[in-house]
Amino acid sequence: MLPEIQATIKQPVVKNMMKSLYFQFTVGVVPLYMITFAGYWAYGSSTDAYLLNNVNGPVWVKALANITAFLQSVIALHIFASPMYEYLDTKNAIKGSALNIKNLSYRIM
Repeated sequence: MLPEIQATIKQPVVKNMMKSLYFQFTVGVVPLYMITFAGYWAYGSSTDAYLLNNVNGPVWVKALANITAFLQSVIALHIFASPMYEYLDTKNAIKGSALNIKNLSYRIM
């Protein structure tokens, strides 16, 4: 989020925003692929589809992993859905609080 905010400060905003997004996705994707390939190298294809079935140890480790995965999905949904909500609100001239019954029902639909 910080590179996106900084990109909107100086002109041209769109060009700076695109540079920022390319940077963010590169920084985010490279470690993801590194972890994926290292995990496949270490464990091969003999693991279960649900990776936590292969974890031996206390139950709290699996619980913590599940909780963090859930929170990550909620945060990712919020980050990606917020611009979409803003676009649709602007396009359809919806004004007022996001928690207004009319606005909330529009978003749920």
